[in-house]
Amino acid sequence: MNKFVIVQIGHEEYGLSIKDVISIEKSISPNFVPQGPGYLRGIVEIRGTIQPVIDLNHLLFNEDTLITDKTRFIIVDNESKQYCLLVNDAREIMEISDEDIKPFVQLDTSTSFVEGVVTAKQRLISLLNIKELLFSNIESVYSPV
Repeated sequence: MNKFVIVQIGHEEYGLSIKDVISIEKSISPNFVPQGPGYLRGIVEIRGTIQPVIDLNHLLFNEDTLITDKTRFIIVDNESKQYCLLVNDAREIMEISDEDIKPFVQLDTSTSFVEGVVTAKQRLISLLNIKELLFSNIESVYSPV
């Protein structure tokens, strides 16, 4: 069994492997970074580490996440670099067996970060490979301080 943090990004649900997640934070006020890319909401210091705040709604759908009381900041580790991912909501921790994960049909390389899809509790949840998502979209243009 694999554990995933189920998050809402935009109007859809996605799973992030718990192996990549360090913590889930409720309230963070990022410091603005002038001239940064649209998905970069700022930077924060968490437990002595400076991290970029990446708006996953903007990164995936080119729309800014509206900050509400349900908004969560998911701290993830990616190849010894930490990132703070902004999502609309962190809904639950879900155990998913390998047999329940269906392959995702890759039409091109732009969706290579989707590892698979699972139907759980009558919901369709896409499982994201955080390392691939960050590498293909961010790592080439950003290096954390």
